[in-house]
Amino acid sequence: MFHRWTGLYCPLCGATRAVYHLLHFDILTALQCNILVVAAIPIVALLRVRALLRGDRKWGMGHMHPYAMPVLLAALLIFGIVRNVPCDLAGFLTPPEKAGRQAMAVNAS
Repeated sequence: MFHRWTGLYCPLCGATRAVYHLLHFDILTALQCNILVVAAIPIVALLRVRALLRGDRKWGMGHMHPYAMPVLLAALLIFGIVRNVPCDLAGFLTPPEKAGRQAMAVNAS
């Protein structure tokens, strides 16, 4: 909806398609859909395993490092700006509109 209304890609545009492609072991297409989400999944998993090994069984955000949320918000903001800049790098960061949807439609039928 955000892209339809503004013409810009939000930092999480393509996240669902990225997870879909990861679940089907299509890592390159997942990276094209949303590289930030693909990079965040193993980081979050490692942090969770580390917390479990330390004996922390709570999932709440109260146990996060004080700088975790500002760093996350800064990463989202920077990624959202860079993926909308018209240059070659930003072209890789924008989700492939038709390729991701066509692949999901083929697999669904």
